[in-house]
Amino acid sequence: MTGLTDLAFSYAGRTTATGMRDLTWSWSTDGSSFTDLWTVDHHGDVGANYVLVERDLSGVTALNNASAVYLRGTFATQDGQSTPTTAGNTRFDNVQFTAIPEPTTLGLLLGVGGLLALRRFRRRG
Repeated sequence: MTGLTDLAFSYAGRTTATGMRDLTWSWSTDGSSFTDLWTVDHHGDVGANYVLVERDLSGVTALNNASAVYLRGTFATQDGQSTPTTAGNTRFDNVQFTAIPEPTTLGLLLGVGGLLALRRFRRRG
């Protein structure tokens, strides 16, 4: 995540009626000390068909420009849920991080892009 700020996280998730219910996501920059971010209720919020789950991490400023970022998902059942069975499953796919480049990196990218565009414009003229 070096050079990136204002991270966002998304994945496609689904679960069966006897699959695990809650998926708690936590973050770390060292891989050993994790801080909980949020819990996704895969029965109430997701369901049997794939649903896009998106979360904004921009408020976690410790992740900005971090050399490494670890995300951990921990499954659990919830009070009143029938016990998950071996036939049940909870799935997540297409895990993605998106970010905004830090101003210095963004300026460099825009500067290079601007120079290339100016060069093309001058060739045509």
